[in-house]
Amino acid sequence: MDKNKHLISEVRNAKEAMEHDRYTAAFNILRKVETQTSNWHLRAKILELMIKCQLAVGNSEAAEELLKDRVALPGAAGRVDYLAARFYHNMGNYEKAHHYYLRALVLKSTNVQFAIQFSIFLREIKQYSRALGVLTRCLIECKKGNFNRNSLQVMPLYMEIAHIQFSKHNYYRSMILFEHASTLNSTFVYYDQLAECYLIFKRYADAKRAIEMHIDQWGDNDAEAQFTYGKCLSVMGYTKEAFKALCRASAINGELNVRASDMRYLGELMKSGSLKKIPNLVLLF
Repeated sequence: MDKNKHLISEVRNAKEAMEHDRYTAAFNILRKVETQTSNWHLRAKILELMIKCQLAVGNSEAAEELLKDRVALPGAAGRVDYLAARFYHNMGNYEKAHHYYLRALVLKSTNVQFAIQFSIFLREIKQYSRALGVLTRCLIECKKGNFNRNSLQVMPLYMEIAHIQFSKHNYYRSMILFEHASTLNSTFVYYDQLAECYLIFKRYADAKRAIEMHIDQWGDNDAEAQFTYGKCLSVMGYTKEAFKALCRASAINGELNVRASDMRYLGELMKSGSLKKIPNLVLLF
């Protein structure tokens, strides 16, 4: 068995041990094989599993030491910095998370995964403009590497930009990006947000189709999706079906919060008195 096959076999053995909660045994296997490869892609995966083992047994300090010992090693190319960023992000240390996300991207400016996770972090702390800047710079670097706009490798960047535009209430830009991605990617999973965009721009039939696709993908136990579906049905005149969808949304969530902005779609239900018959209805206006 050659060296790489042996390493991969040992990593699989460690994963199997982890699946059976044998974290100490898994860690010992991983620690033994980690330095046997100079491939940082594989080494980073091994390190990530080692960190998971330490966290699983409640040893976050040891997990942090693993990162500190390796983050400055030559050849890491941002991968250990990225692991450190994710670690501190999950631990709630935003200052260190920011530091390592930034380092990871400086070292590997075309890594789409690094850019997206950094933008998600920035989105969580409401720094939407900076998040857009991170994604845009990564796109520019990717284009220098001859990635085109329709490349599935850069599509996640466009999806994250669409999310941020949606959060900033730039619904038209968000809609265009989501719509473009949905025509290119058979695994597109953001039909719920696309449906909300369509509603805003009065493309009701498109909104209905989009939210039905979301429900087909994820099932009918999503309260927000049922609420969106109810709004689509109501504004298109399917009031009985809309009432059922809104009742389901209320049952799933425990209540149905309706804002003034939602009433542009629910006017017919309000006129007929059906809206107030929805259990646990909360009017927020």
